[in-house]
Amino acid sequence: MPNYYPAPAQPYPIGYPPGPWPPYQQNYTGPYGHGDEDSETAKPDKFTGRDPSKLRPFVVSCIMAFDSRPRKFATDRQRVSYAASYLSDIAMLWWQPILVAFPELSIRNDWGEFVDQLNTYFGQPDLAQASERALRALKMQDYQHVNKYMIEFSEHATHTGWNDVALYGEFYQGLAERIKDQLLSLDRPQMFQQLKVATLKCDTRYWECQGEKTTPSGQNRQSTSSSAPEKLGSNLTASSNTSMASHTNPGIRVGGKLTQEEWE
Repeated sequence: MPNYYPAPAQPYPIGYPPGPWPPYQQNYTGPYGHGDEDSETAKPDKFTGRDPSKLRPFVVSCIMAFDSRPRKFATDRQRVSYAASYLSDIAMLWWQPILVAFPELSIRNDWGEFVDQLNTYFGQPDLAQASERALRALKMQDYQHVNKYMIEFSEHATHTGWNDVALYGEFYQGLAERIKDQLLSLDRPQMFQQLKVATLKCDTRYWECQGEKTTPSGQNRQSTSSSAPEKLGSNLTASSNTSMASHTNPGIRVGGKLTQEEWE
């Protein structure tokens, strides 16, 4: 099948390698309510420092807590103290000397530095390269929904630093063949975001068609099962009539035939 969606002519990343963690920006600027301090949100899991893949979810959980309670986490010191309270194991062993250092180290008042240091000591050392390899190996299967593929793709793409042109080509290459076939009948999306929207529509149409194909067979099974009692009822009626006839005329056997003795 011809490839009408070739890889882009410039599959090179921009700003590679990317900075793993931008400074935290507090986006909430509206008035604070009285319930802000008591807002309930999921707490981060303890970060031990032994599994580099758990660093990002840990930091994301912390940021979600900051956003849900902006008044409580108004300063970097409050954010760092909160996140550090969920360190354990070797991550806590790293933090303890910083906590008691004198004079006080700047990391205790700088969220960006805190996350950078966590990434240096406990993050994946080749995160960008590992993300590139994972992105190229990622393939959508025909039986999968495209949203699962899109989520996994975005997870790895975040760490590559690639521009949308490069991501466009790599995203298309990993799509299931059934999606590519449908895309050939459409006008080619010009932007990466447009390609994602088009693939979602194609996937939705595919699964709708699959649902329509299974509906008639279900109806046939229902009609077959409903006709079975009627057939059984007719057999019982015929059997009953035959039995009654034999009782009325004892000389007549089943099937209307006389025995040899009765002929004589």
